[in-house]
Amino acid sequence: MTDNESLKEKIEERKSLVSDIFWFVRRIVKKLGKRELESEVLSPTIYVENSLENFYGFSFLIGYSYHHSRHDAEHIFEEFTVQIWFRPLDERLLVFSVTYSGSKLDDCKVQEFNEDGSWLSALRDLMSRENKIITQVKQSEKDQEKERLEQAKKAVERTRLIKEATALKMEI
Repeated sequence: MTDNESLKEKIEERKSLVSDIFWFVRRIVKKLGKRELESEVLSPTIYVENSLENFYGFSFLIGYSYHHSRHDAEHIFEEFTVQIWFRPLDERLLVFSVTYSGSKLDDCKVQEFNEDGSWLSALRDLMSRENKIITQVKQSEKDQEKERLEQAKKAVERTRLIKEATALKMEI
């Protein structure tokens, strides 16, 4: 294999990896993250940030800007940024940052790609368990909501009983 062929192969591998990471972060943040910021930077351009913090040793941020056409409610995306911080031992290390404009991820610009393999191995493991993790998190959220509703019902019942006992001049 020539040097050019080898380099071309490495470039294609990196593009594929960047794409896989980009789409994984978009999916996971969309499903489990929260909106951090939305502001009109230049009318009618809107900038939005969504994040997912302290998730299996990572924090993720997606920032994007889009042009909102008031006439036909169409969103024309102008730029996406995806950033990943690896959080080993209470540190916060920016390990991945990519920005792209336009319609093709092939035109992206990688600002950060930490060559240390520990974050990448951990991220690949997380990516391989994406569906299972999302299912677990959603189930946990449902269980927490169920518990919260049950506690609220108990509190309402307790308030009702106290009111009834007070009306009967009972000591509580």
